[in-house]
Amino acid sequence: MFRSLRYNFHRLIAALLRGPRAILQLLMSPFVWFGGLLRDIANWWSRREMRYLIRGLPSVFVFSFAAYLVVACRFGSDATLAQTYLSAARQAEAANSPAAAALLLERVATLRHDDQETLFELAVMAQQAGDQERAAVLIQKLAPDEGHGYLPAHLQVARYYLARQHLSEENYRRAERHLKHVLTIAPNHAFGNALLGQLYFMRGVWTPAIQHFEAAIDPVATDNAEPPAELQFVLLLLAKAHALNNNQVRAEQLASDARSYFAARVDADPDGDIQSRIILADTCLFLEQYQAASDYLADGLALRPDDRELKAAVARFNVSWAYAMQQSGSGTREQQFERLSTALLMDPNYALIYDRMMQILTDEQHDTAAAARQFLLDNVTSGRSIALSHLLLGSVAFGQNDLAAAAYHLERAHAELPNADVVQNNLAWFLAFNDPPDLERALLLIDNVISRSPEDPRFLDTRGQIYTKLERWDEAISDLERALGQSVAEPETHLALATCYAAKGMTDFADRHRSLAETAAVSQ
Repeated sequence: MFRSLRYNFHRLIAALLRGPRAILQLLMSPFVWFGGLLRDIANWWSRREMRYLIRGLPSVFVFSFAAYLVVACRFGSDATLAQTYLSAARQAEAANSPAAAALLLERVATLRHDDQETLFELAVMAQQAGDQERAAVLIQKLAPDEGHGYLPAHLQVARYYLARQHLSEENYRRAERHLKHVLTIAPNHAFGNALLGQLYFMRGVWTPAIQHFEAAIDPVATDNAEPPAELQFVLLLLAKAHALNNNQVRAEQLASDARSYFAARVDADPDGDIQSRIILADTCLFLEQYQAASDYLADGLALRPDDRELKAAVARFNVSWAYAMQQSGSGTREQQFERLSTALLMDPNYALIYDRMMQILTDEQHDTAAAARQFLLDNVTSGRSIALSHLLLGSVAFGQNDLAAAAYHLERAHAELPNADVVQNNLAWFLAFNDPPDLERALLLIDNVISRSPEDPRFLDTRGQIYTKLERWDEAISDLERALGQSVAEPETHLALATCYAAKGMTDFADRHRSLAETAAVSQ
């Protein structure tokens, strides 16, 4: 009986081991096949007998097919998963869920490391979400300064620089470099040519501007007999470039075409398409159709009285109209001043208003400075252009060292227009250089201005001068050098920098700036 129990026990153990042994044999079978394959190949190589090679062929087939399945499943799964995430991201975008869309696109980018389109979408979303650092990293990867990257990313970088209020030499070169990358990738890219033409136009380089503008609206580039809607803005810029390059016939033809296109767009959407209305008014101004331009803008303001972009356009138009009156002698000084007063009410921060006012007041057709001052006094006592007149009277009084009168008029101008950049800037300058100075209030005023116009060299220079008086040398140098990089240098700017560098013991820089101050004073 004991033998029977032992026999049955052995059978039980064998049965229990049979399952794991089968699994182990299955797991080992690829290695057994591969070992047999290597053995058959070795036998064939050593004996050159064909039967060994033929016998190993099934193993070759099985092993190769297994390897293919592993690779195909791995990459096929990633591709399918990436496409699933991408579809879900598109649905999230359509449902206005940017956070979900960004998360899904991050998963796509993980699975598709070199998918430039996905990375660009992530950069745009990061920018919209306020994550500028993340957006900058992605854009830098897609659009390196040196070498060609992803075309839409190069365009975005160039548009960023073109949108800057004051285009420094360094930013100009960066924008040009990225747009040239675009045209290297796609030589007939219409929008790339349009932006490069715009860049050259902003720099006053007419011939290359004309070449790229013409390429942008070429029917071959646009696949259309007339420019598509997104490129019609080129027509007016090209007309201006041709006019400045002494080709009036071509300029008028292009401007007339632009007026037709934009008038149709305004008629189609009178309330919504403000940008087309502004370009239409600018086109009428170029064609010297002043009343038509004024009417288009007035109609727009009647529909949207609080639109800031439209108000800025009205300000620019009135300044241009006042200048045209002055140049042609077609309007009185009162009419010109009225146009500038309207401009100041629409956009008190438009810097050119002040320059045009001074031109009108010093026009040789009129009497001396005494007559100009009388004109301003008449404005104040008659209730016309009060803020503007006080601003000018205060600036003139300060130049004549009449500090009491300067203080009165500049404070009155500030009371009338408390948020006007040019008013706050002039009052800050006066307070800084008055005797005694009020540097803390001056700094508070100019900080407010720079918060609205952070790149304007005039305001940076004012703050730099105030920092110099406060002996905050590093902050002064930062502002003054930024101002130098964006405008024609004034002697006072170089003298302030000389003071700062001398205080820091950097005599080489101080001496250099004193020399440049003397040169700038002579050139004035």
